[in-house]
Amino acid sequence: ADLRDRDERTREFMRENAHHVLDEAVRLGLRYVDCARSYGDAESFVASWLAQSGAATSGVVVGSKWGYEYTANWRVEVGAGEAHEVKYHTAAQLAKQLAESRENLP
Repeated sequence: ADLRDRDERTREFMRENAHHVLDEAVRLGLRYVDCARSYGDAESFVASWLAQSGAATSGVVVGSKWGYEYTANWRVEVGAGEAHEVKYHTAAQLAKQLAESRENLP
């Protein structure tokens, strides 16, 4: 399904769409998936795709970035003075997000 065809973008719809896109990417030869804690539920979506895809994802490498915290709570438009993500480039944030990424990703 094309995102432009949807008025409501639920987490479940976005997860299913991500799985579809990732399936197609692997079919076309992609073997590196980039995600980040600041991309909403990207790590969760990639992890659930890896879990359900099994052997089809053999050889896929996943990378994730740190230092940004997602704050938009699935809102496409944010209010004045708000941001979709906030930068936190500190050792404490690295430790926090590394632990979260290790928990989310295989």
